[in-house]
Amino acid sequence: MEELIKAILIQLFILSLISERITNFIKLNLQTLIERYGSKSLSDRLGNLRNRESTEDKEKQRERGILNWAIVVSILMANAVSADLFYLMTDGKLQPQWEFSSMLGYCLTGLFISLGSKFWHDLLDIVLYTSNLKRKLADTTQFQQIDRIEQVDEFVNLFPSQVAQMALVQWKEQISSDELSNVMRVNSAVRRIDGQLKPCLYVYLKDERIPQNFNFNVLTKAGLNQPVHIIWIPRSAFPKPHLKSGDSVKLRSSLANGTLCCFLKKPNGKSVFALTCRHVFNPIPSNIQRFLENPKPVTSNGSKIGEWTYEQMDEQFDMALVKMNETSTIDPVPPFSKSVHQTFSDSDIRNMNVNVITKNGFKTGKLIAIHRNTSIPFDYNGDIHDFVGLLEFSQTDATESGRTITERGDSGSMVFDSDTKKPIGMIIGGNETSSFAIPLVDILEQLKTEIFFSPQINA
Repeated sequence: MEELIKAILIQLFILSLISERITNFIKLNLQTLIERYGSKSLSDRLGNLRNRESTEDKEKQRERGILNWAIVVSILMANAVSADLFYLMTDGKLQPQWEFSSMLGYCLTGLFISLGSKFWHDLLDIVLYTSNLKRKLADTTQFQQIDRIEQVDEFVNLFPSQVAQMALVQWKEQISSDELSNVMRVNSAVRRIDGQLKPCLYVYLKDERIPQNFNFNVLTKAGLNQPVHIIWIPRSAFPKPHLKSGDSVKLRSSLANGTLCCFLKKPNGKSVFALTCRHVFNPIPSNIQRFLENPKPVTSNGSKIGEWTYEQMDEQFDMALVKMNETSTIDPVPPFSKSVHQTFSDSDIRNMNVNVITKNGFKTGKLIAIHRNTSIPFDYNGDIHDFVGLLEFSQTDATESGRTITERGDSGSMVFDSDTKKPIGMIIGGNETSSFAIPLVDILEQLKTEIFFSPQINA
């Protein structure tokens, strides 16, 4: 219910911003346009909207005129985007198309939009503040150390992402290389643990020695001690590419196999491409982006489906494109939509459940962390390659019993939101507890492509 309210308020806020822009344009320019291209009498009947009046009565009349225009514009806006209030309150999104039977809902939405962006901004701010405070109140262990009003203010307003950043800074200041000599790298993140967002530090180790009874707290400006979860990752548990013989796609000359993610196409192009991971075809990490001069044949289930024509591997991508044969039949795709998940937030970490299409069918799991600006080291048979901006998934959000949702051979698998059916990312590998994926929105933007459904699917 809380997420539905947020979705409604955000959309009403955005629509009110657009409506205000249009109303302001009318206020400033309509009279000038009518006087220049219309008649003086029509301009007089319209009344003054642009300039402030000298008397109180006339100024109130001008404000009523602006309000009337705001209501008209807002109702037209609601109709233009099919913003039915009743549909919005049920599904938290706009109607797919305009319907005459929803006119009442459009008009009501328009009236709400006309209240103005400041109203919806303030209301949204109250809801977000209340939501954050509600989660804070569930953490009763923090109450015991509060003895000043400054600490109350900080406790209420401090977000897990801020605590995580503070933890990283204080770790570098307090923990010496002599104390933990086998630490290779430390990253900060917000992770879903037991249903709640918690500040975490991912500590990558050079060997298998995991420190015992090691606790780390962040000291805030107001003197609060905020606990931080430490995720120890020994050298053997670094994420690895998911490669295994016997999967759905491979080079004709290779034994290494992976999985097809989806099919892509340029907006006005004719060729169809299959998307998978670059390391499926070449397991040696490298910073590279190119079209192959000599495309290589690719097979699936023993039959040639096309040729490997493009590869890109850097800190953000591990992807390859296979240009499909014109004679290849593209089977119906699993039930995910063409519209991909665009942006990721802490709300997604808290609520998003996912499906992964693997060689063994559908697997279910949860989004547990977003590594926006931190690098994750991947082990390619002893060679380390860093990736930035990955999404982390697991079967459970419990740190002690987390289990990966993919296995060797699942590189390239599609991850999609189990509720909205929107594609989320492409699996590139994992370890025993987690799977990692590149956001699909980044891939589509980089390649300037869109998801392709075969004609028989659209029919």
